[in-house]
Amino acid sequence: MSEQGPSDAFGRQDPGQYQGQPQYPPPTQPYGQQPYPQGQQPQPPYGQEPQGPQPPYPGQQPGYVPPRGHRGQRPWPARHKVLTAILAVVGFFIAIGVISAAASGGTGTKTVTEPGPTVTVTQAAPAVTVTKTVTRTVVPTQNAQGEATQISADGVYVIGQDIPGGTWHTSGGQQCYEATLGSTDTSNIIDNNNFTGPDTVSLAGAKAFNISGGCTWRQEG
Repeated sequence: MSEQGPSDAFGRQDPGQYQGQPQYPPPTQPYGQQPYPQGQQPQPPYGQEPQGPQPPYPGQQPGYVPPRGHRGQRPWPARHKVLTAILAVVGFFIAIGVISAAASGGTGTKTVTEPGPTVTVTQAAPAVTVTKTVTRTVVPTQNAQGEATQISADGVYVIGQDIPGGTWHTSGGQQCYEATLGSTDTSNIIDNNNFTGPDTVSLAGAKAFNISGGCTWRQEG
């Protein structure tokens, strides 16, 4: 075992133990660590830049505060989820439209809108009911005594019972006949006439009036 010099209370050797003994130079150190005379700097190998102390980065300088918004900032899609979703949907529909247009163009089918024929619709006008008022003077066919003042049926009419006396008139017809009678006997003729045109007869002095042929007679006075 080698001999050790005196130690202090903590087991450390006394540095003054080797005072006065010859000192040996330190072992050779690698490039850049060997001691150089004062005022001289070590030279790097050929082709290499000299390396010296580098200035601290901006983030390492004392008192440096990083700008707001750049430290820990999330990506743009994460910060704008709604806008990203809308843009994705719009892009999807644009892609579908492009694909559809390409498919339509590939088939050679073209849709052309042509004007149709002109159709005229005629609507029926609503029915209009027109009420026309006609004023007509109605001549009574009987007098106050109940005697007929207008006759047309064939027969013998008793004057003062069936018809009143006076003047009678007709407009005529195809074949008319009239006779004034002295009695109800058709052979007791006072006066008679066959006619087709108008005719006027006075019943004064007669007892009965015989008519035929469908002519219409009316008392005039």
